[in-house]
Amino acid sequence: MAAVFAYTLTMGENNWENFQVWLDEDNEQVLHPMQTQASRESSVAGPECVGKELSWRISGSAQTVRLINEAQQEQLKDADAEEKKSVAVVFEGDYVPEGVTKGASISEMPLVQLNAGMEGKPGDKYRIRLHVRGKYKRLEWTKARGVDAIVALGQRRHTHKYHVIGDHSYWTFQQMEDHPSTKGVFSAEVQLLKETSNFQIFRDGDWDQGFYPAVGSDSSSTIHGPDGLGQGKNWQISGKVGDVFRIDFQRHVVKQKDQRSLSWQFVRPGEVDFQEMAKSHKYFLAGSWNGFQDVELMTLDTDSGHYRQEVTIGMSGTETFQILLNQNWLAAVHPDANDATQDDGHRLQGPDDGGVGRYWTIGADPADGISPGDHAMVSLEMAGGLPRRVRWEKYDSPDAHHEYLARGCQKIFERHLRLMGLIPRETLEKPARLSKKPEFYR
Repeated sequence: MAAVFAYTLTMGENNWENFQVWLDEDNEQVLHPMQTQASRESSVAGPECVGKELSWRISGSAQTVRLINEAQQEQLKDADAEEKKSVAVVFEGDYVPEGVTKGASISEMPLVQLNAGMEGKPGDKYRIRLHVRGKYKRLEWTKARGVDAIVALGQRRHTHKYHVIGDHSYWTFQQMEDHPSTKGVFSAEVQLLKETSNFQIFRDGDWDQGFYPAVGSDSSSTIHGPDGLGQGKNWQISGKVGDVFRIDFQRHVVKQKDQRSLSWQFVRPGEVDFQEMAKSHKYFLAGSWNGFQDVELMTLDTDSGHYRQEVTIGMSGTETFQILLNQNWLAAVHPDANDATQDDGHRLQGPDDGGVGRYWTIGADPADGISPGDHAMVSLEMAGGLPRRVRWEKYDSPDAHHEYLARGCQKIFERHLRLMGLIPRETLEKPARLSKKPEFYR
């Protein structure tokens, strides 16, 4: 038996919308594509429980990409994310299509229009149709015209919120307030926890809807977004610790013009009680012993005021790690260099968003005296409510050898389950925009 389910979508101010299809409003029964920001040609998978990254994207923007080969892709390995978005690798090796000279530069390769016929602007209507015939499903969409462009009565327009996130809040979302008389203006007061404080703006607390400066860190820079490409590109407020600033973000979308501006100004001086703030903080250890997939709550030693956690060293004889404030990858305590050891002169940094590629490594220094199967006790030393130093030492646990064997047996068991298809495919859901995985396989 065949059936067609349809929905008319009104394009929002971003001029793109991501979506999935849920059966009976159940977020564990999701129909989805097999890749992120999928086009209408993408196959339909599910229903199953997956993260929101596996979504279709309807875009009203003209999407022109340059078709390149694998050899040219190597030339772009150090390019920024924006430049990589404008190309598609479709040719093997150094192949070039007819009419293009062998060894041609990227700029000489052909351009194609990916979104022909779908271009639009905020407010335009798109008709989404799901075709179901037994176990076979197909999803498509078109620009809505005539009856299809009529939105059902009673369909409410969603009210979007804007959030500021940064060093002032240890990189957690703080909702901005709507201006009482000026539409499209959002404001928030922030208190500096350090003399230079980085921040970004996000719509609906969604990592794929970030706003950030194109270059530099001052308010005069062109504002990029909304997208998920802004990691490390922050505005920066300078002042004294405790100073309060008001951030104003303005966005006004009219037809195809998306006007935005950002400013901040000093409001008043203040003081920060870091020790009082620390009472609500918890620190978690994240490391290579479990592939950085899970975090372990560190125990607070009430006598010393320091945090401690025991880890087991794997077959390589080394383990890399960071420490996360409240399980947030953007609030990491980390060294200022990778593969840091205890006495190599590194500086401790954080909690902040600068931890990508910067880890401590247990066992890298022979002075650690660490061997596979040993236990190590990691300590985070605090001072005045803030992290001061990270240390570790070999810990003689009576259970060390048994736990080492148990971990090995568990890995073998899980491998067999995966080969038999008994462990489901993992979703693409990632905590706090960890775009670069820790490089612990060396």
